[in-house]
Amino acid sequence: MNRNRRLIKTLAVTVVALTVGTTAVVPAHAAFDAKYYASKNQDVVAAVGTSAKALENHYNTFGKSEGRFESEEAEYTAVLRSIFDAVYYAKNNKDVVAAYGTDADALFSHFMAFGMKEGRRINRYFDVNAYKNAYSDLSAAFGDNMAAYYIHFAIFGIGEHRALGGFPAENILPGGSKEASSGGAAVVTGSVASSGGGASEAKNDSDSDEGGSSGAVAPKTAAQVQKDVAKVTAAVSDNAVKIAKVASDASDLISDVSDLGTTGSLKTANDKALLADAAKNTLTQKQQAYDDAVTALAADPDNATLQGDAATALDNLNNAKNDYALAAANALTAANTALTDAGAIASQAATTLAAAENALAVAQANKAAAQTALDSANATAQASEAAKVQAAQALSNANQQIQDITTAIGNAETALATLNGTELTQGSIKEAEKLQADALADLGTAQGNAATAASEYAQAVSAAETIKAQEAKKVADAQAALASAQAAVDAAEAQAKIDEDLATKEATKNSALATLEDLQNEYVAAYNTANDTNFASFADAYENATFKAAYDGEIAAQGSDLEVANTAYSDALNAYNTAEGNVAQAKTDAETTEDIAGLTTARNNALTHQTNENAAAQATVNNKSGANTVAQNALADAQTDYNNATAEVAERNAEKAKNEAIVANGDAQLAAAEQKKAAAQNAFIAADNEDKAADQAVSNAQAALADAEQNVTDATGAVADAETAKTNADNAVNNAQQIVDTYAEDGN
Repeated sequence: MNRNRRLIKTLAVTVVALTVGTTAVVPAHAAFDAKYYASKNQDVVAAVGTSAKALENHYNTFGKSEGRFESEEAEYTAVLRSIFDAVYYAKNNKDVVAAYGTDADALFSHFMAFGMKEGRRINRYFDVNAYKNAYSDLSAAFGDNMAAYYIHFAIFGIGEHRALGGFPAENILPGGSKEASSGGAAVVTGSVASSGGGASEAKNDSDSDEGGSSGAVAPKTAAQVQKDVAKVTAAVSDNAVKIAKVASDASDLISDVSDLGTTGSLKTANDKALLADAAKNTLTQKQQAYDDAVTALAADPDNATLQGDAATALDNLNNAKNDYALAAANALTAANTALTDAGAIASQAATTLAAAENALAVAQANKAAAQTALDSANATAQASEAAKVQAAQALSNANQQIQDITTAIGNAETALATLNGTELTQGSIKEAEKLQADALADLGTAQGNAATAASEYAQAVSAAETIKAQEAKKVADAQAALASAQAAVDAAEAQAKIDEDLATKEATKNSALATLEDLQNEYVAAYNTANDTNFASFADAYENATFKAAYDGEIAAQGSDLEVANTAYSDALNAYNTAEGNVAQAKTDAETTEDIAGLTTARNNALTHQTNENAAAQATVNNKSGANTVAQNALADAQTDYNNATAEVAERNAEKAKNEAIVANGDAQLAAAEQKKAAAQNAFIAADNEDKAADQAVSNAQAALADAEQNVTDATGAVADAETAKTNADNAVNNAQQIVDTYAEDGN
């Protein structure tokens, strides 16, 4: 029994070790990949050809010692190993150290098996999560496949100077100082084409300094893009073979597991377990029958029949024990066999799953590279198309220049024939000179007329000023005489007011009126009280006939206050009116004496005469001003005509010199233009060839991207199949282990 337990433990440990070991350890020497080796080493292909055997011989003989990689897996494994910091890894992963120790190779094995998938940091600079978050093109391609980001960084990212994974500066990236990158394919030694993108400044979350940056430069040439596309195509093709292999292996393993349970050792173990279960049930029944027989015999020990039954039950029980022991041993043996078989398949499935996951990571990296190559090809195609259009325009411009020069020479010769004509030739220099002389004569005449008109205008202005002053004096004298007479009239009126004591009489009148109005108001109030009326004022009450009759009777009553006041007011009013009439008469008499009317008429006549004389003088000024303006305008026009004629002479002489230069230099310009045309023609041919090559590169890149996408799809399927195979194999192991656990005690 103890031996069997040790066997079971050994088998379980073996299964776990195989599963972990095959996943954890990247082979020190990956299988030689002839297609990969050829695509990365064209110099070797040129020397030994493309035979797989010849290429492998070269690798074994020379390539290995020269640092060439035998496969893509070996390449990215070597790059990752070169930047793996074992001390840092151990310090920050105590759980790994507890299981693997501190040996650098053991720690790297853990990293390749588990650390990549778990996103553990490979050194203090590179943070895979920062790398994932920094580049959207990668996160779109890889999603949460963390291993793919490490592989991409090793194959592409370093060469592309993608420092946003945490490297504080590009000059400490693996591989040393930065090389020129165009945002297209940059290459690490032995790698496929790049996935593009220059790095911008960044900070790591822990140990980094400021990040370096790389600016964008011009698109690549079509030849460079074609080379990048060819590298991607080769990498995609190479990985497709691996994907097909792991897919086939996964499918075979699924079949193997299925066969194990339907026709193989696991089926046998399950069948043996069913037989053992049946034997155990029989044993249980026989044990119960024996216990019942013993109980019955104990109640009647001397009963011969019961004694016989007990003996028979014991025989049956012993036989059942033997049968069950044999069946349990058979089940245990079959289960151990099935456990070994299932463990082997599980180990193979783990290996296949690791290979499938690596193939998927590479496929995703290749897809990103293919997309970048396509983007780069499209950029180059756009640039080459623009360059072709520009070259075509340059060629068209060169042809146009030749035509323009030829036309210019012909036009210059025609112009010279006209310019050198007689004064009767329209457009000739002599014609312009004659027009200049005529304009000069007209200018002299206009200058004389302008001087005369200006003098006459000045005389008219002076005469008008004299008339204006004379008429102003006449008006002032008439106005002064009228003012003096009016002052005498005002003095006479003032004296009359004094003589008549008009102010006193006016005051007496106003006082008598106030007294009368007060008595009238008192009378209205008394009347309202006596007659129960409500007159607001004397004027309102007096309109009432009854009131009017009563009031008039009161006025008529001799000696009443109202009669006395009314009489006093009437006398004062008459006295004031008489005095005011006397004052008015005194004023009238003074106006007559001073002849105010005559003086007013004289003043008005002076004003009218002033207006008429000034208007006449101004009319003369305006007439002379108009004539002067006409003369000055004529002078300006004559000056302009002369200036224009002079300018025309200069312009025609300059035109003559220019056309003579065109004719003289024409042959040299034509020769230079022909040379320029030839250069433009060559440039256009080169640009057209480049554009065609770029278009082909785009087509090739599209095909590579389609193949890369298919690789991702196929690799995803292979991973799923490998996971299915591993799950099924693990289930088979558990099934067999359960049988072993069930019969471990009873099968020995």
